[in-house]
Amino acid sequence: MVLILPHAILRNAENPALRKRRKGLNLDQIRKYELVMAITPMSNEQEINSIVEKVESYINDNGGDLTEKDNWGIKRLSYPIQKSNEGNYVRAAFSLQASAVKELERMLNLTEEVLLHMVSKV
Repeated sequence: MVLILPHAILRNAENPALRKRRKGLNLDQIRKYELVMAITPMSNEQEINSIVEKVESYINDNGGDLTEKDNWGIKRLSYPIQKSNEGNYVRAAFSLQASAVKELERMLNLTEEVLLHMVSKV
């Protein structure tokens, strides 16, 4: 006699409840995102444009599309980051595959001129 425990049933790949949950996790779907990043105020206009172009080229290389980009200028940060009280804010709206967003955030974390960034799903 085989005794099937409830947690064993949940682990079963044929469970319809699990199949429904997996359907919602389509990482190849293109979604709309918004990126806001603060760049160090010591950066000149060329360095800011090169960072934005780097982001734009990454989005285009991964099948996405950059729809908007705005330079908000220098604004005061709510708390000091890397001994800076101000940051040059840039906003970008784009569409990209969900699986490529994590790599974009990793790239922004490795860029020294970017003080902080936030990617949100629109």
